[in-house]
Amino acid sequence: MSTRQIDGRAKKKSGRAGQRASGDANLLSPTHGTAFFVYIAGADPQGELTVGATGNLAGLAPLSIYWLERLDDIPAARSLAARIETWPHAWRIQMIARTNPNWRNLAETA
Repeated sequence: MSTRQIDGRAKKKSGRAGQRASGDANLLSPTHGTAFFVYIAGADPQGELTVGATGNLAGLAPLSIYWLERLDDIPAARSLAARIETWPHAWRIQMIARTNPNWRNLAETA
């Protein structure tokens, strides 16, 4: 572990922070430690797509999750979600189609 200075205070920096997991259904399984998720979800594939970051996938129950990525720290998750929110709708559709071509609800695989 290394340390870095923030506002005059030393903070320990974990070697795992910010690492991304592979984009598969195993992301919904319990993890050791804290995990945060960036997701693209919607009520149906033809409607509006919502982008967000959460530490609690169960709270997204009314939505279908079509794309999901697990990260180890919330600042990285929020940053990725904010970046994806700026993308054109067509790019989000392409990303889902590339990783989840059948548009299955990833929340149902849990």
